[in-house]
Amino acid sequence: MHLWLDVRYRQEGTHIIVRIQLDPDAGISDATMATLRNTWKTGIENKWSNHFACRCTGPNCFRQGTLTFEALWVNNNPHHTVRVRQGPARSNMTTWDSNDSGDVASHEFGHMIGLVDEYADAVCPSRSPVNTGTVMDDNTEVVERQVEHFCELLNENAVPLMALAELQAATKLKAMKAIFDLQEKERYAMCLRPDLGARKDIKIAIQEILDKKREIRKDDRITHSITGGVEGKRRINKLEMSAMGEAVLQVDEQQTGKKGSYRASISARSVKSLFNDIIKSGLLDLTESGGPFIPDSDIGMITLDIGGETTKFYYLADPDQRRMQEAVMSPAVATIVGDLERLAEVIRGRDEGLQKTIDKATKGKGSKGDQKE
Repeated sequence: MHLWLDVRYRQEGTHIIVRIQLDPDAGISDATMATLRNTWKTGIENKWSNHFACRCTGPNCFRQGTLTFEALWVNNNPHHTVRVRQGPARSNMTTWDSNDSGDVASHEFGHMIGLVDEYADAVCPSRSPVNTGTVMDDNTEVVERQVEHFCELLNENAVPLMALAELQAATKLKAMKAIFDLQEKERYAMCLRPDLGARKDIKIAIQEILDKKREIRKDDRITHSITGGVEGKRRINKLEMSAMGEAVLQVDEQQTGKKGSYRASISARSVKSLFNDIIKSGLLDLTESGGPFIPDSDIGMITLDIGGETTKFYYLADPDQRRMQEAVMSPAVATIVGDLERLAEVIRGRDEGLQKTIDKATKGKGSKGDQKE
């Protein structure tokens, strides 16, 4: 699976300008947009500007100074176009909502100037670094390595400094940097592409299970996860089901406040039905893994671990994001996603029903005890 980032801005010395066109949905008033422009511009520029400086150490330095960043709202020739919709809603680099804070805008601004996400994400296991406590993780602070490449573009000896006297500390951090080369490419791949060659073996293994030529193994499993969103809107939902029918559903949605863990057993008939759909839908005949997607999108991942082989399929889980990014979910993926979503509802319902039964029985015993006393 690939995440792609469209990086565009103008650098004038140590001043970085991003021209952004905001396109509000119908129903969002001019007054609301004026407030949002002020909130987002203030949040972005306060977060990014006047915290670091570029200082040359070589004999040929021609320019140095404090790094400043400008979010410039425009109506034509933008570097980036952002849809603004009524909140609360899902947000990413090209779609913001009326509830988004200056901190959220600062995170998305970071993508516009070439930075990747730094929060842990199950659909992107190769992402590194993660849990960094920075603007690209939890929308907090900008750190030195995230602005260093702007100084590098001025002079090969330039380094950003928290204070001009801290050159020694900056040099130690230089080994940690990951400079984004704007001259060679404007887009980059973040995540490891799945092994497409495993799909043929998995298809054979599933067919053999259906034909009763192969026993189900303990490590045969199907996982469906949906993750994405900036801090405050992060979503981590995961359904993990063994081929023997034991299933666990985990839900953690910051925006809706939904959170819980559910366990239940799925019938052999349901497992067989799912396996049949995997074969008949042509899922394992697909030659693509999904993507590319804009950072902070809600990305769904189906993982099949069958017969010692693993393959993954990615898709945009949010219908509105699919429309905005012109990403069509393949019929095969849509079929299996529908199956897994229905199973998730069954698991949630059975677990909650069992808990209610337990609570009712426990309450009944307590009442009888009180009556005897």
